Amino acid sequence: MNIKREKLLIKALRGRGQVYNLIGKNRVAIIDIEEGVKRAQYIQDKKLEAEILLQLSEVYNTISNYGRSLLLSKKALELYKKINERVGEAKSISCIGNVFWYRGNYNRALKYYKDSLRLMNTYKDMRLTDSILNYIGAVYTEIGNYKKALEYFHKALNIKEKKGDRRGKGGILNNIGLIYYYLSENKNAIKYFNSSMRIADEIGDVKIKASIYNNLGITYDNMERFEEALDSYRNALVIGKMIGDLKVQGESLNNMGGVFRIKGNYKKTLVCYNKSLEIREKIGDRRGIEHSLFNIGLIYYFIGKYELAMRFFKQSLRIQKKINDQVGMGYTLKEIARIFTEQKKYKHAILYLNRAEGTARRSYEKRLLSLVKIVKINLELARGNIKNALKLANKNLEIASALHMTSNVADILLLLARIYQKEGKMNKSQDKFQEALKTLKSMGEKYTLSKAYYYYAEYFATISEWEKAKYYLKKAREFFIKISNKPYQKKINSLYKRINRTKSSKE
Repeated sequence: MNIKREKLLIKALRGRGQVYNLIGKNRVAIIDIEEGVKRAQYIQDKKLEAEILLQLSEVYNTISNYGRSLLLSKKALELYKKINERVGEAKSISCIGNVFWYRGNYNRALKYYKDSLRLMNTYKDMRLTDSILNYIGAVYTEIGNYKKALEYFHKALNIKEKKGDRRGKGGILNNIGLIYYYLSENKNAIKYFNSSMRIADEIGDVKIKASIYNNLGITYDNMERFEEALDSYRNALVIGKMIGDLKVQGESLNNMGGVFRIKGNYKKTLVCYNKSLEIREKIGDRRGIEHSLFNIGLIYYFIGKYELAMRFFKQSLRIQKKINDQVGMGYTLKEIARIFTEQKKYKHAILYLNRAEGTARRSYEKRLLSLVKIVKINLELARGNIKNALKLANKNLEIASALHMTSNVADILLLLARIYQKEGKMNKSQDKFQEALKTLKSMGEKYTLSKAYYYYAEYFATISEWEKAKYYLKKAREFFIKISNKPYQKKINSLYKRINRTKSSKE
């Protein structure tokens, strides 16, 4: 047995597998890396076998086969324990945490990351500490605890700087930029993204440049600098094509679709989302596929094609159940409940909302929980439970404001305006309508703004200010005709008729 030759061959197989995984040829990558595992077993090198098992587990994460990934990480952990390799144990435990992270089970992910960190601290070994701190920061980002996230990211950053790890430092600066994006501190976000970009340019890390461009894009979206956002996404797409990374291409197209969605150009949105879906299906990226299906469903919801939207949401939900994506399931269940509310199928809406809320609470996902509550407020309002709706709205407004979720704040202000109108508190109602409209105009989000125009017209019709009612109805109708939303066109026409009848009877 020529062990040296076998190790060189294993190294080549692992390297080629890594490249195949990066360019989206995941199945081919698995064949190469599995061959590496067999050869490591043949030469009876348990440490090398465990290393390759962890590499293989990450490939399975890429194609959202989390069950297989978890099994491989646990096998690696057993091997490292047998040879008393503490760093390997910590790495395996953090890889198990990664599986739960991908599934959206942030509480369990956090437990494994902290177990891994404790193991490193016990043996005063700093080799993995910075990476684990980074993972913990990422979990706190997802559950909306931005203060904790920054604390862990800065700890990780200090270690990376001491080590002189430029690539690692660039990655963490990118993550810190995302925190400031979530906090709507856009200038700070751009500052950190640009710092990360400078490092990526210096070390020639093209892949992270694509990630930074996508993050810059979502920040420009936040600032209504839509052309700059599109330029950033196009730059990411160019890099994805240049390095043959289909996953980056799928993400960039998806993000471009998001800009067109905000601008109300749903034809271009669907083109981008469908291209993204096609790429994600090609590489077997199940997590990406369920995201694309969800986004397509959302567009059909916006244009009032509820049955078609439901079909895409249910396709997305089936994949989410298969890969156990808890957070994804929560978002989809919430959207299905929203459709049932529009269709006045309130029992079904309650059922799906309860499931969505349970998922959000189990995942500690505050942003999702806030969105679920918005649908719940709308449901209570539709059912005539005004007191419940008001109580929920005031409580959720505090949560959404604390999380810096501007779109949620706008939605809740609009709901409060409608609630006060139902209560006959017209001055309060008008104040909330004006606050909601101001926020929505600043966001540039056409769908919700046009919906707000419709409800504001309804408000003016209630107080017999016919011309103002017609003015806002006209603004709403222009958009809903443009996107061919039949349900809202029907509502608008009905309100026009009601205004004309009431006006005539009073004259």
